[in-house]
Amino acid sequence: MYFTGMLDFSTMKEWQIPGIIILLVDVQGIIRDVSREPEHFLIFTRNEIIGRRLNKVLRPITQATEPFMNPCAVPYKGFVPDELYVQVRHPSIASSDFSLFLYSFTPAFFKGKHRCALVFLARQTNNAPLTKKFMAIYRSENIPIIILDNEFRLVSCNLQFQEILNFTDIRTFRRKPIFPLLTKECRSPNPFLNEKRTRLIRTMACRQGQAWKKYFDLFSKGIPATPEAAGFCVHAGAVFSKKEKGIIIGRSPERTEQWAVLTTEFSTNTTIQDFEINLKIDCAKKCSFTLVLGHPLVNKSLRFENGYYLDVDINSATLFTFIRRGTVLFSRRVRASAPNLTITRIGGYFELSLDGKTLFSYADPYPIFARSPSNFSLIIWNGEMGLTRFTIRTRPTVFNIDDIEAADKPVVSFAAAPEKLYHFTTELISYLGSKSAIAVRFHAIKTFSLPKKKDSYLRLFETTRQYIEDNFYRKIDFAILARQCCVSQKYFIKLFKEYFGLSPKAYQTDLRIKEARNLLKSGIMEIQQVGETVGLYDPVNFQHIFKKYTGRTPGSYRTSR
Repeated sequence: MYFTGMLDFSTMKEWQIPGIIILLVDVQGIIRDVSREPEHFLIFTRNEIIGRRLNKVLRPITQATEPFMNPCAVPYKGFVPDELYVQVRHPSIASSDFSLFLYSFTPAFFKGKHRCALVFLARQTNNAPLTKKFMAIYRSENIPIIILDNEFRLVSCNLQFQEILNFTDIRTFRRKPIFPLLTKECRSPNPFLNEKRTRLIRTMACRQGQAWKKYFDLFSKGIPATPEAAGFCVHAGAVFSKKEKGIIIGRSPERTEQWAVLTTEFSTNTTIQDFEINLKIDCAKKCSFTLVLGHPLVNKSLRFENGYYLDVDINSATLFTFIRRGTVLFSRRVRASAPNLTITRIGGYFELSLDGKTLFSYADPYPIFARSPSNFSLIIWNGEMGLTRFTIRTRPTVFNIDDIEAADKPVVSFAAAPEKLYHFTTELISYLGSKSAIAVRFHAIKTFSLPKKKDSYLRLFETTRQYIEDNFYRKIDFAILARQCCVSQKYFIKLFKEYFGLSPKAYQTDLRIKEARNLLKSGIMEIQQVGETVGLYDPVNFQHIFKKYTGRTPGSYRTSR
């Protein structure tokens, strides 16, 4: 029963099982030891984990997991419940990130005089059905959410949405169109189609921008002998072997991981930059790989962010699959001996081309932007990858999300409570095997009363304030926000300061400095990365503004903490 009696805990830091992290937890729920290289998956380093409570490192994804977060206190019944899932509680990971681990544990046992248990964390990859399932079910979120099928019938909803309906029996609406639940003026045209929004994004992508500049070229200095010489950070071990006009990338025999990961040393920020990636692949080599379109690096460890990526499977034919947060948006199998593949991102617009012909284009009505500057990654799952070209070009973006929001800020109200207004966002998802489904998140437009006569503007200004809080790290066009509030920019600044105590720009800067202080305190990023993450890209300007607000330079603030 207790196989733990056969384990040598003195060497636990050397234990390594591919894809598995093992934690030794005592009866108080404190982590006493951890297996090898936890930062690859948990982001926390070994020293940061040991001594922390388990529930300070991991958060339960579902309510079913919560009773088992102190395994030593759980009466053992001969088995561990199925489908327990957790997520890392790291400062660099937002609560909306879906980096999942299957959670399991042993019965409690004695290590010397101390009662302990082993916790096993199995990383769930993007392609795992369980990950797709949990990324598609948003029932545990704290805002109203519904799931609609492709005919806009209600499939599922959470408790917060039922509160909007004043706890109407949702069974009477399940598998029926959502529109009767809306007020009459919101039913037509269909508000959830996002037709105007996607049309604006496609139009914006066609704008004439600045010239593209080469950001990365794998063969700029000839054929590289090593990943480091090519400008990659190596995360799971990869080796290069030269061929006549290119290279073959395979997994290092010295590493035990089941895949190879290559990440560019240089980063880009998709909120202010467009990018174009060009690969020429030698299909003589069979392989399966994923091109990840943006992963931040934290302390030289790859931070998982579930955004956009392209899966390529090369066999007798080549299968291209474009995925957004675990949901397949496009998949096609083609025959090509040496495909010249180009993928372009312009804000919320994506285009996949093969040998100069467009295979797929997609305008994301609610695009995902990383909060941090991101690095591109190439993950080789199996086989060897032959490459004769790999370049990345960038330019200042022609995309402006403020213009999109100004032209199309969807608002709905419900027949059960017509006086309450909600903004909403939609997202295509994979839902329990459904061919297609839509998750709709509703955000209440907050209002509150002040003892002033000019409160007719307050609802608009409260929405604007919330927008600044959600987008403080981006460049915000305050003139557009003023137009949304139906006032001149001068009067907008005056009223905003009257309502909230600071001008809009000062309010944004205050949020940036608060976030910068938290990141500096955590120590997870270099100082320049902190500035870029909060939207202050010029290091000198970041130093100046931070000192103006705190009285210290970022370096001295970090040292003092």
